[in-house]
Amino acid sequence: MFINDPTVPRPIDVVTIRTETHSESNPLLRRRTINGYNVIGSASPCDRFLVNGERVAPALRCLRRNGFKLVCERRDLLVLRRVP
Repeated sequence: MFINDPTVPRPIDVVTIRTETHSESNPLLRRRTINGYNVIGSASPCDRFLVNGERVAPALRCLRRNGFKLVCERRDLLVLRRVP
C-alpha cells in the first residue's frame, strides 16, 4: 500500500472556530478574536495561529491559503473544511 494510493480515503480535516467581537466606538476598529476552537484531523501548518484570545484574521488567512474552505459562518462561529 502506498501513501498516495487513491483507493485509500484521506481523513477529513475540519476546523471550527468560536469567535468573540470586541466592540469599539468606531465600527471600523472592531476586532474578532478566537474564543475557542476544535480541530478534527489536522490544521497543519496553521496550528500556531489557533490561540484563544488572538485575532481571527491571521488564522483564517493561513487556513484558506492551505486548502481550507469556509463551509459555514454564523455570528460567532466559523467552520472550515480542507478541500482535497
